[in-house]
Amino acid sequence: MVCGIAGFERHLAESDLRKFEPVLKHRGPDYTGYYQDEEFSFIHWRLAIIDLSDNANQPYCFENLVLLFNGELFNYREVSEELKQYGYEFVTNSDTEVLIKAFHCWKTEAIKKFIGMFSFSLYDTHSKEIFLYRDRVGVKPLYFSLKRGLSFASELRMLKCLLPTVSIDNVALHQYFRFGYVPGDRTIFSEIKKLRPGQFLKYHKGVTEIRTWWSPFNADSRGAYQLDNPQEELEKLLVSAFKYRMVADVPVGIFLSGGIDSSLLATLLQHHSSQKIQTFTIGFDDEKFDETKYAKQVAQRLNTQHVDLRLGIRQAEDLFNGFYDVYDEPFSDTSGIPMALVSQLAKANGVKVVLSADGADELFGGYAHYIRINRWINLFNTWPAWMRKLSGKALKGFVPPWVRSNLSMLNLEHRISRLEELLQSPDAISFYESAISNQSQGSVDRLIKNRIVPVSMMVNTQGYDQEKMMNWDLQYYLPDDLLMKVDRATMYSSIEGREPFLDHRVVEFSKLLPLSSKIDATNTGKAILRKILYKYHPAELFDRPKQGFSIPIFNWFNKRLDEYFRVYLSKEALSKTEVLDSDTVQTEMRKYLYYKQRGKDYNIEKMWRILSFMMWKERWMK
Repeated sequence: MVCGIAGFERHLAESDLRKFEPVLKHRGPDYTGYYQDEEFSFIHWRLAIIDLSDNANQPYCFENLVLLFNGELFNYREVSEELKQYGYEFVTNSDTEVLIKAFHCWKTEAIKKFIGMFSFSLYDTHSKEIFLYRDRVGVKPLYFSLKRGLSFASELRMLKCLLPTVSIDNVALHQYFRFGYVPGDRTIFSEIKKLRPGQFLKYHKGVTEIRTWWSPFNADSRGAYQLDNPQEELEKLLVSAFKYRMVADVPVGIFLSGGIDSSLLATLLQHHSSQKIQTFTIGFDDEKFDETKYAKQVAQRLNTQHVDLRLGIRQAEDLFNGFYDVYDEPFSDTSGIPMALVSQLAKANGVKVVLSADGADELFGGYAHYIRINRWINLFNTWPAWMRKLSGKALKGFVPPWVRSNLSMLNLEHRISRLEELLQSPDAISFYESAISNQSQGSVDRLIKNRIVPVSMMVNTQGYDQEKMMNWDLQYYLPDDLLMKVDRATMYSSIEGREPFLDHRVVEFSKLLPLSSKIDATNTGKAILRKILYKYHPAELFDRPKQGFSIPIFNWFNKRLDEYFRVYLSKEALSKTEVLDSDTVQTEMRKYLYYKQRGKDYNIEKMWRILSFMMWKERWMK
């Protein structure tokens, strides 16, 4: 059951505890449960997916254990059969009961038995120990704070209610303006952290221990896989992973874009199902961004039960106005708008579980920028390191920041600043971070009043440069942007989002494949996935550039949304932020208007990030 969970280290009167019920009610409208002892309080909001009876309500207790569980264990039936051999009996048909009894039987080793997505807390009423776990790749979120003892929750908004005061983390703010989201274990608030994918936290009498229980880069945690015929083996794994994600006692649907990943998901599921699957697509009035015709072609070939909806400016404005009701942390991925709408569409059609195809690009080299940035690295590496570093310093002296910040022509300020940073990058990972960043370190320093020393982003450094890029995205972009977006958008509509490509067996298998199986000699990404898909569909159906799930933001801002800039980025509004430099923002505004008059959108993404932050601040920092 995908739900909302929260816990904190203090006892409250029952009436005070129940005041928190509305905060995460959208995550679990079916039932709200409570558990307290003299030291801890726990709340669970249930969205019933497996075993819809009241017997599976939470918090779930068994002997000395109390469980708050958000997620699904797709192989719970197999694990329950194994537990029966140890004498355990079951009174429900839920994965919740299997989870708590597995830990009762096997202690912390139990976690390795599960195929699933989850975040959960396990409280031992005898020892007073609390364990927090997050799934292997971070499909389900878990936030915690150690201010005033331990507190944790599925969303940031709940912890903000629990803490008396919060303050903005300047490093996180810097990262937001660089990447469009807050990566790693930080959140926008200094007092609140994320439990990272594959980690668990143990808390006992004020002492906290955080460890990694699974990592895609740790060979010891991988299973045994056959590599004699990798394409055949991968297809078997995908079929198993996809079918597991259909386990539910409620209707299930698929987000279908018509691209490689979602088409492969729908194809394998439909070919291994006797019933019509349901597919959903969002389209746009702007044909450059619209993929509905491709999705329809795939749906017709598979004979799915297909529904599509076009997102226009009016619907987008409604969602835009409520963007930070859905997302509770600064977040500038514009695909959050159509994701919220397609979740509403699925719910309106009676679906309670939806499957998304996130993760395939990061695992199998699907992003075009892996190829483009690798070419840049190879070009830069033709120069000795000392020459690159010297050239970067010379560029900084030749066009100092105070000069470039006022350059309007051809977006020169951004281009010069990024080139300077790329020239001085000491390794492929820092080069990649600079290449994908919307703003250079120096540009962000000028924007934020409280400047910081850049924090190194740690990542697995093995393999070719393109593999390092994929690993970076797997560690940061995937869990902290894409999966966070899907979780918030689906849960806000009280439906469950599942990620079949992120079955840990598929992730582990992808790490055993050579780079040539992912990006082939023709620089075509997801090569092995394409070979599987082309067994069922003609290649011409997918012979087009990857579009993603973004919206035509410049066209819409150009027509309707400039008013938001005038309201939120006025000198009066900026004077109240305390963190942004008003003069820098006003300079960007002048550039935006200059570019707009000439039909260019050079700094629209930067403007959107500033606006998005201001909207978040108004909603969540009052």
